[in-house]
Amino acid sequence: MAFSSLAFIFIFFPLFYISYLLSVRNIKLSYWIIIVFSIIFYYVGEKWLVILMLLSGTFDYNIARMIFSNASSSKKNIFLLTLSVVLNIVLLCYFKYANFIIDLINQLFVFFNIGMSCNFLEVSLPIGISFYTFQSMSYTFDAYYRRVEKASFLEYLTYYTMFPQLVAGPIVRFSEVSRDFRNNLFRKINLEKGFDRFLVGLFQKILLANLVAPYADAIFSIDYNEIDTLTAWVGVICYGFQIYFDFSGYSNMAIGLGLMLGFHFPENFNFPYAADSIQEFWRRWHMTLSRWFRDYLYIPLGGNQKGYIRTSLNAMIVFCLCGIWHGAELTFVIWGGIHGFFISFEALLRKINLFAIPRFFKHIYTITVVSIGWALFRSENISQASVFIKNMLIFSFNTTSIYTIEFLTTMKFILLISTCIIFSLPCAKYINTQITGTVRSVLFSFIFLSCSLLFLLDAYNPFIYFRF
Repeated sequence: MAFSSLAFIFIFFPLFYISYLLSVRNIKLSYWIIIVFSIIFYYVGEKWLVILMLLSGTFDYNIARMIFSNASSSKKNIFLLTLSVVLNIVLLCYFKYANFIIDLINQLFVFFNIGMSCNFLEVSLPIGISFYTFQSMSYTFDAYYRRVEKASFLEYLTYYTMFPQLVAGPIVRFSEVSRDFRNNLFRKINLEKGFDRFLVGLFQKILLANLVAPYADAIFSIDYNEIDTLTAWVGVICYGFQIYFDFSGYSNMAIGLGLMLGFHFPENFNFPYAADSIQEFWRRWHMTLSRWFRDYLYIPLGGNQKGYIRTSLNAMIVFCLCGIWHGAELTFVIWGGIHGFFISFEALLRKINLFAIPRFFKHIYTITVVSIGWALFRSENISQASVFIKNMLIFSFNTTSIYTIEFLTTMKFILLISTCIIFSLPCAKYINTQITGTVRSVLFSFIFLSCSLLFLLDAYNPFIYFRF
């Protein structure tokens, strides 16, 4: 069930929120309301795979409980943490990569002319498994490092199943919401601020991401060999806006829903297209995932404390795994590797004082690298991606440009792209703070009504990150 749907906005959430407000003075009852409705929310999309989600979280909670009962950093705790990591990775690998691995094995059999094949029942990918697995693992890690207080099972289950961030983040750590559990939730509920934030996300998803998506889809559906330079760049720029506003929109809706429940989720985006380096881009893009890899993988590997070569190797490991986290395709691995390479390259330039160039040029370089990455991210395979990127970088002009120029010069496209540019930059925050009072109420009412109209026209798409 998507947040940007009639069923969620007009049926599910009103029923849930009325029940929640009626129970909120009884803390334990309010937790159970969240848990039950969250299970229903997940069941609507995944049916009985909800059991897998519950078992995974319960397993990590019990591992953490045993870790808390032992002395810090004892051998038992090292074993328990290792057990948690291994079983969670096995779970992820089975559901996310089993089909990919079997296909790869069969391709190798064909290549080496081996007269056999692996017959394997196709595995369905549970929605949000990458997110809720990382979230439950973070609790185990934090228990091992004593970064979090022991939670009751009811508190943990509420945190783990909470539907706003269950299927696509932000990746919330228990330490980030533990204070909300310790305080009276009813005092911290902020309906107005939460709904305001939800509408910002709805605007990003419905009126920006969904409207720019057809342009990206149209270009990426063309035979890549027929695409020229102009068309390739327009396609990847449109896709860059689509994926940003789609995912940022979801995150803002989740944060807004959290505020309406009395919980403060961490920010997930901070205008990444304003970055002037790949390193800064990742400090602004999907920030909860970046911090997860930094704290639980990069720093334990040695971080940047063991010389440039080791630091570069650590960065490559982290970003290749980040690519694998996004999906079982070589395109994702190379996408992650490209980002890891340029972060290491930037570190070298800083080391020899060659990165002190005007910010404008650094920004152009960053957007270029990110855009090449999006071409990989969007393409179905390496072959398609290589052709598309070649067309981006080696100038060509053919008949596709004629059609591209036609829609580039339409008022609808100019207005849409101009709006996307404005709201992808920090000036959007200034605009948001300047619109107050009646004007804000009228504008947000218009946004809500416009989105509702598009719902009725069945014009919404699912969130891109649902497939991760």
